[in-house]
Amino acid sequence: MLDKGVIVYGKSGWDIARGKIHGTLDTGLSVIATKPREGRVDIDAEDCIYHLKVRYRLTKLIGGFSCF
Repeated sequence: MLDKGVIVYGKSGWDIARGKIHGTLDTGLSVIATKPREGRVDIDAEDCIYHLKVRYRLTKLIGGFSCF
């Protein structure tokens, strides 16, 4: 789930809705690379690199990010 530039992730959408989250990631200063054919988003934060598998439309997720 993406809300105001912060990604909240968990095992499933149902777990996130119940408040069971695995973590959060602030994407404000991160470098984001998308791989639509693979259904993957790579996020390079300062401390580590996250490889997220997207199960729904990647364009919907990309629309949540804003570029300055």
